[in-house]
Amino acid sequence: MAFEAIVKKQIVKLKGPSLKSVDLVIQELINTVKKCTKKLANFPRLCEETERIVANHIREREGKTKDQVLLLIDIQVSYINTNHEDFIGFANAQQRSSQVHKKNTIGNQVGIV
Repeated sequence: MAFEAIVKKQIVKLKGPSLKSVDLVIQELINTVKKCTKKLANFPRLCEETERIVANHIREREGKTKDQVLLLIDIQVSYINTNHEDFIGFANAQQRSSQVHKKNTIGNQVGIV
C-alpha cells in the first residue's frame, strides 16, 4: 500500500510536464504552418486563409488532446500493475518477507523447562 501511494503521487506529477509537452507541440505545429504558408506568398489571401483554418483546427484539438492526456494519467493512477515484468518478484515480496521473518523467529526461540 505504501508503494502504491508513493507511485501514485509520482504519476500525478507527470500531469504538468505532459500538458507542457502538448503546448510545445501545438506551438511547433503552428510555427510549421506559418513556414509552409510563406511558400504561398504570391497568393496572400490563400496564404492567410490557409494559416487561419489550419491554426484554428489545431487549437480546437488542443483541448481534446489535453483531456486525453489527463485521462491516460488518471488511468495509470487508478491501476498500478505490480504483476508487470518490470516489477519482478514485487507481487510476492510481502509473502517472502513474512516467510523470512517466521524463519528468523523460529531459529531464535529458546526452550524453557
